[in-house]
Amino acid sequence: MELLERLPLPNSILLTDQQKAAVTQLDGPVLLLAVPGAGKTTVLVTRTAALLCRGVAPQNILSVTFNRESARDLTRRFQTLFGEFYPQLPRFSTIHSLCYEILRHYSKAENRQMPLLLESSETPQTKSRILRELYLSAEGEYPDEEQVDQLERLCGYYINRMERPTAKDSILYRIGKLEEIFDRYQQVKKQNGWMDYDDLLSHALTILKKRPAILNHYQEKYQYIQVDEAQDTSAIQYEILGLLAKRHENIFLVGDEDQSIYSFRGASPQQLLAFGQRYPKGVVLKLETNFRSTDSIIESAGKIIRRNQLRYEKKMVGNRGPGNPVKSTPLEDGHTLPAYLARALRELSPGETAAVLYRNNPSAISVLDYLERQGIPFYMKDHPSTLRSQSVVQDILSIITLGYHPDDLAAFSLIYYKVGAYLSRKTYEYVAAHALPGENLFDVAAACPDSSGNSARILMLRYTIGRFSTMKPSRILSCILYDFDYLGFLERCSPNGLFLEQCMQRLHALEAIAGATSTLEEFLNRIDEIDVIIARASTNTQCPITLSTIHSAKGLEYDRVYLIDLQEGILPAQGAIESHLAGDDQLLEEERRLFYVALTRARNQLEVIHCQKLGTTRLSVSRFVGELEQPDISPSQAGEKLYAGRRIFHRYFGSGTITSVDFSTQTFSVRFAKQGTKTLVFATLETPDLLKLL
Repeated sequence: MELLERLPLPNSILLTDQQKAAVTQLDGPVLLLAVPGAGKTTVLVTRTAALLCRGVAPQNILSVTFNRESARDLTRRFQTLFGEFYPQLPRFSTIHSLCYEILRHYSKAENRQMPLLLESSETPQTKSRILRELYLSAEGEYPDEEQVDQLERLCGYYINRMERPTAKDSILYRIGKLEEIFDRYQQVKKQNGWMDYDDLLSHALTILKKRPAILNHYQEKYQYIQVDEAQDTSAIQYEILGLLAKRHENIFLVGDEDQSIYSFRGASPQQLLAFGQRYPKGVVLKLETNFRSTDSIIESAGKIIRRNQLRYEKKMVGNRGPGNPVKSTPLEDGHTLPAYLARALRELSPGETAAVLYRNNPSAISVLDYLERQGIPFYMKDHPSTLRSQSVVQDILSIITLGYHPDDLAAFSLIYYKVGAYLSRKTYEYVAAHALPGENLFDVAAACPDSSGNSARILMLRYTIGRFSTMKPSRILSCILYDFDYLGFLERCSPNGLFLEQCMQRLHALEAIAGATSTLEEFLNRIDEIDVIIARASTNTQCPITLSTIHSAKGLEYDRVYLIDLQEGILPAQGAIESHLAGDDQLLEEERRLFYVALTRARNQLEVIHCQKLGTTRLSVSRFVGELEQPDISPSQAGEKLYAGRRIFHRYFGSGTITSVDFSTQTFSVRFAKQGTKTLVFATLETPDLLKLL
């Protein structure tokens, strides 16, 4: 500890023994496992000062973090605490900025022109525009905004994983020619001398592998490498950093595999779990004191995360006392959730902060709509203002448009095969060829020889859509979803349930807006207003109330946290549930880590809110609520094969379909053909002659 005696530590820094051990372990590979709220940023900047104090030159130290905001924060923290003593700053950088430097160095050394970034103003194209055109060429139809966003994400995902898509991925992501689009995208960039941000990584890795002189230059330049948020490092990023650190092996990784929640970006906890294999002489240290939360929150979060297998053993402890118990609140109907949250948020004391956290952005629509109507200000974090551009919303609006403009061919082309009238492509082509200006397109479709057997159904659609102007918005949505069987279309498009869950969240948002409006005109205007509200709220950064996804809230903290979206199929996601049932728990463990991250955002008060139903639809309460409330009962052992939609046979009640599962009460509801809906307990599964799963 002699180094600490020489280090000019400000009075504001009081290091624990674990923090001192991390600050003074300066040589060789080190993995520092830091629980939430453990003061890892303080350790990182203090360790940087310790390196300088020992005589390491500032230009030989590189600290890499997850994003530009974090890099700026580390720089500010270092300047504030140690700038007086070490005015020459070491480098705090993102991995992409580092790779850009490597690529620029290579281009200059080889006298070659650097590729142009698609995200810059120097290229005539954008990433989204290229992918939209490639999708149209491959699939023969225009993609919606969600599909383009998904393509952008997937292209980055495969580069970060150092992989390429397969035929199986095309099925999983519902993009029939994903492999072709991905390969063509790479070709277009190469042919035009373009690159995107993820290409910075792949280009830099190629340069370091194929140009020993450049690798040698950076290995000597950055003799000490520190990596913040190491659990968010993707495979390709980890490979780049490993190459740079290979000569001196002075690499300091700060992270927590329990907070690894970015698999969709190519990150995984395996990178940290394999630390000992990659660095056999490495040292693993821990920061286990959470300075943020009360003991009750820490104990609840610890109880959850200890169920995971892919993790290091850690014992998270606090120093703030017991605090208020974690509150688990069941609501009978999800439609009452916005009003419940509004009442709770009105009780904030001056200076107190609160966050409503959810899994997916559509879940915020009903909440923000209600808060805005009630005059409660809020900050919206990282929410894209794209309600109208979402495919499900476009479908609903196109059907409504035909009620006002029954001759709108563009709207008809979008929904003719989605509304349960069994209209074929031939029927659409007949309509497009024979419809006269102003003519009702459903009349033309009914006259088509190819749809003669469907004429009664077509005319029923025509009649119902024509009456939309006299209906309340909620009734219109009900007609579209059930009378027109649009919900059935979505179910058929989602064999694995993933797409259906995404669509249902958007539909629930529309139902909330419809329920708060009286006329169709008011409903349509409110949809447009939602995007304006989001845009305005996204600038309200000083507001004490925040609405955010769990992913966007990572690294942040609030006095109060209200966690919603706690139902099976959302948290955990349907894909994770299905993988778990197939014997693979990796996705389910990531879902549990996401839940853990949400819990540990709270300083003083934590409330998890779960809804029993939404209107007439029964909801399956998240198994994580059960894990939180009943620590001695493991949902993975009791009822793991239960899920909504599964068929069963009961000795006395006959055949039925499971409608919801509640892991907190260890019960599940079944709709029987003759006996109606019954609630059964998990223990029933232990009597196979009474109940069988089909």
